[in-house]
Amino acid sequence: MAKTILVATPYDSTWVEPFQHALKKLGYSATFFDYRNLWGNFRYHPWLFGACLLKVKKSLINPLHPKGKIKLLNQLLISTCRQLRPQYLLVIKGESLTKATIQTVNELGITTLLWQVDPVFDPAIWRYTQSVGRAYQVYITCEPEPVITKLKRAGFNKVAYMLGAADGSTMRQLNLPKIYDVTLVGTCHPNREKYLAKLIGLDVLIWGWGTWPTS
Repeated sequence: MAKTILVATPYDSTWVEPFQHALKKLGYSATFFDYRNLWGNFRYHPWLFGACLLKVKKSLINPLHPKGKIKLLNQLLISTCRQLRPQYLLVIKGESLTKATIQTVNELGITTLLWQVDPVFDPAIWRYTQSVGRAYQVYITCEPEPVITKLKRAGFNKVAYMLGAADGSTMRQLNLPKIYDVTLVGTCHPNREKYLAKLIGLDVLIWGWGTWPTS
């Protein structure tokens, strides 16, 4: 039986291409679903367009309204799982997916996994984690101890640890001269500010968004 996996992550995410390479090496047939963008899904799964029209007609959902869009995305994920019947649903972050959606996917006999690539106990992320995270059969964090123990104490029965990494197959040596002592690519978060504050005196360059200009 072929190993199949549905990966829920935005199509413009930097995870898509590395996961395609890694899962192929592991022998998985991988399909991607964008849990943030309706139109991206129609591009990659044309048959979903008919399902979308049916959902809109039956429930009078307005896909242009933020709440309508979220509701439709959740329904389309369930439709995709029913259509493709993957062995696994791997969600990366997944902030727009609801507890009811994940529970429905579980009932289809599909193993659900959530990989949280941001700090679990960041207030905004923890609110979502508390409300939805326990619905997943496996909760994967990019943070080691004591986070894993804290999650288990909070009622997460199956917790795994997986750190992010670069896809070595796509990297190449450019042989360019060193210009900066330290570089960071990423969104502004308090924990990143804390660590970078210890590097005062070094030449640090940041590529990112959020509140970096006023940090």
